[in-house]
Amino acid sequence: MDKTLKSVVEKYLEGEALCFVLLFNEYCHYIDDMIDEGNTAPEDILTLCIKALDIYSSPFYQKNLSVLYPVVRVVTNMYGDSVVFEKSSDTKKQAYSVTLRHSCNEMWTTVIELCKGRTLARRASIELRELSLESHYNSQGEPI
Repeated sequence: MDKTLKSVVEKYLEGEALCFVLLFNEYCHYIDDMIDEGNTAPEDILTLCIKALDIYSSPFYQKNLSVLYPVVRVVTNMYGDSVVFEKSSDTKKQAYSVTLRHSCNEMWTTVIELCKGRTLARRASIELRELSLESHYNSQGEPI
């Protein structure tokens, strides 16, 4: 996780919630790297399995399973759509794929709302989306 992004998340979360969000972010980036690189190495697949086990057996996830499970499904679906759109010949879909890649923001804001309430989740949501924009677009507004 980028230092700036981590500092935003740490501003709103601590303890088990922060640990869960950091693990989830690492897991999502690991999946993204595997897909982007076409990586199917057995050891990397096994590492991915262990990361999933760590996340979905974490105390925070287990306590909040009924809220977080559907969010995992939504985030996974959004990411899957981004992969399809990124490979499209349609330039609008390619551009939109960059936005869909920020699907982890949905998990972060859900966890912040669970722990700190709607008002802080809204504030964090805007901060996180601004960081996503800065890290995925150049000064001309083009995806990088």
